[in-house]
Amino acid sequence: MVMIKLQLEITNYHITGSVTHNNGTTVVEASTREFCIARHLFKTTDVSASHNIGRVVSFISGVRSEGLLLNEPKFSEKEML
Repeated sequence: MVMIKLQLEITNYHITGSVTHNNGTTVVEASTREFCIARHLFKTTDVSASHNIGRVVSFISGVRSEGLLLNEPKFSEKEML
């Protein structure tokens, strides 16, 4: 069985999400430090940014096939702003 770990690092300025394999190698990483992601966000540290980093990481890494599903946020539209 393949074990993976989803990590989310939140700093004062950016959010970084990564998927790590059980042998310690990073499979995929996405961050609001990347211009192509940051330009689509209003802020790089809000709830919407963390939700979108999770979406990018899950789609790129293909972890859906490993059992990690993309869940819709459990907060209102007002909280995302």
